[in-house]
Amino acid sequence: MRRQPGLDRFRITPLFLSVVFLAMLQVEGAAATQRTWLGVTVCKRLVIRKIFPGSPAEAAGLKAEDRIIAVAGEGNVVDIRDELRDLEPGDPVIIRFQRSGAAQEVVAIVGPARDEEVSRGTTVHLPALSHVAVPPGDPLANPECKEKCAAMVPTCADILLEGQGGKRTIGRWKGRLVLFEEDLRGNTFSDEKECKEAVEHSCVRL
Repeated sequence: MRRQPGLDRFRITPLFLSVVFLAMLQVEGAAATQRTWLGVTVCKRLVIRKIFPGSPAEAAGLKAEDRIIAVAGEGNVVDIRDELRDLEPGDPVIIRFQRSGAAQEVVAIVGPARDEEVSRGTTVHLPALSHVAVPPGDPLANPECKEKCAAMVPTCADILLEGQGGKRTIGRWKGRLVLFEEDLRGNTFSDEKECKEAVEHSCVRL
């Protein structure tokens, strides 16, 4: 089968990571302004654990301990995040939730996500195991790997962010430049203790 053009055709080398890093910096600012959020932290069963002050969720009247049933008709975290990515700041979204056993519905006006904790040069913690691309021969890679090498980053490890663009993130872990094949914005914690609590209670931000 003929291989399709894409990242998998390229060897992951320090030079390649540097080129990706520079390209990402050119779109970093634009990408950051396109993300939207509700401004809540939800845990198991989509129960709201935290409402961020001044957030769209607070303006819509949501409260801690409300249980989200659906956002834009979607009822799981992955699909809700996909829906939010398709929206722009100022767009309305219908939120169905349960409070004290009674189902209710509100319209929230989504706003631009707050990404201060993921600005370049800051250290963040990820609440989930992550695979990162590393060059062949790197001590973190499998010794038998010749290309497309990967390493596992444990939960809540220290990651120094270097750049964000599209759905890729460049960071430093254990002093090495590594490539995350995902958008980390909205899914990091500046405080390690808060990150570990999120892992314990299966919490994410929306």
